[in-house]
Parts: sequence; structure tokens; C-alpha cells
Amino acid sequence: MSLINFEDYKENGLINWKRYDEAKVNAGEKCYICGSYISSFPNKSSGKTLCYDCKNLETSTEKVIHDSLIRCPSCKNTWDIVDNSDYECYNEGEHDIVCPECNHEFTIETIVEYSFTSPELIKDEEEKDEETDSD
Repeated sequence: MSLINFEDYKENGLINWKRYDEAKVNAGEKCYICGSYISSFPNKSSGKTLCYDCKNLETSTEKVIHDSLIRCPSCKNTWDIVDNSDYECYNEGEHDIVCPECNHEFTIETIVEYSFTSPELIKDEEEKDEETDSD
């Protein structure tokens, strides 16, 4: 079983990324709702499928966490907060929102995490001298 190869989606020397992503979704390599990668070795016979977090949005009756989607506790409608252009919701903490489908008002919690990139290590003086001597 082979994974979807972006080389197969070249058109006039350029990759058609939209068609490539659609193929990955149709092959079960990416979630058809949020676009998250599902597996390095998808089950080709299953076709479109959901990632673990999107399955939870649909099936769990408990509080759920998702990296990009919100679920209404009343009608189960899911949407990306970007669709509402409510950028205040990107600040850490609780936010009152209204479901665009059923107008139910409820509170979500935003959890912000950070990652940091450090510069490469400074070479030792001996290594610097060796490089200078070899030039």
C-alpha cells in the first residue's frame, strides 16, 4: 500500500495542492472534517475518515477538546472559530459564544500553549580555529 505522492498531482510543473489534499482525505490519510493527519499507514479501503478528536466531537457526551473546532452542546453543530471572526476567543480563558446554527449561548475555554526555537549552538574556539586553518 502506498501513500499519496504529491508528484502525482503536478500540473504544468507545479503541484496542485488542493487536489493533493483532497486525495489524502479521500484515501483516509487526513481527517475529512479538520484536515489533521490520521496515520502514516491509512486503511485504503476505509476511504474518508475522522481523526480521534473529530470522532469525539460527534460521539462523546462529555466535555471535549479540539485544536480547531467548537461543538455546540445543544445541537452538536461544529465549526471553526475563524468562521465567526471572533478573534477574542484566541486569548486564553473563558469566552461566551453563540452557536451560528441554533443560537444557543454557551461558554468555551481557550487553552494557549507555546513552543520556542533556540538558535544553533556556538562552535567551540578549537573548531573555529580548525576551520580557519583549513581555508
